[in-house]
Amino acid sequence: MDPLTGRPAPPSLRESAVLLPLYERAGVPQLLFIKRTDRVGLHKGEIGFPGGRIEPEDADPLAAALREAEEEVGIPPATVTPLGALPTVATVVTSILIHPFVGRLPAPPVLRPDPFEVAETIEAPLPVLLDPATFHEEDWTIRGVRRRVFVYRYGPYDIWGATGRIVQQFLERLRARPGCPPGGALTLDDVAAALARPPGG
Repeated sequence: MDPLTGRPAPPSLRESAVLLPLYERAGVPQLLFIKRTDRVGLHKGEIGFPGGRIEPEDADPLAAALREAEEEVGIPPATVTPLGALPTVATVVTSILIHPFVGRLPAPPVLRPDPFEVAETIEAPLPVLLDPATFHEEDWTIRGVRRRVFVYRYGPYDIWGATGRIVQQFLERLRARPGCPPGGALTLDDVAAALARPPGG
């Protein structure tokens, strides 16, 4: 069912894939987001991850995510070590099924944002995203319908919608890792170990 209208949900318009690029800066894991321009067809001005439509020539959704990350921000696929997939997430308004993948980079990337698609790149430290003070549940009116929204507020940025749900699933996997102390130091090796374990394992 469509959570906005209560009617049967329309079939997915398309499938897409996104990459959650992770790297360390000064020993602190960073997660890279993008802010979309007002010129793109969908999700204008919203914050998301590098990614886009799965094309027929893509070998699989991961290949699509890596291709799109290179096209949108210039991350070479060969520099990405895939750490794992997260559960798919469907957008509410645009009916897009998103396949999220976490990828590790050996160093902060030299970014070359596509000026048509990417207005800004945003580097968010994982410890800040894991801080409970960053997360909010709010009631928003979207297309005339009141609904509860998960929001990660980082500086001037609101990370919400499907991206907020992807972030929530990712952070839940990190918090579930054995021996995870609240507020404890986190490394990319910790992230890799957490994603290597099956969900709930």
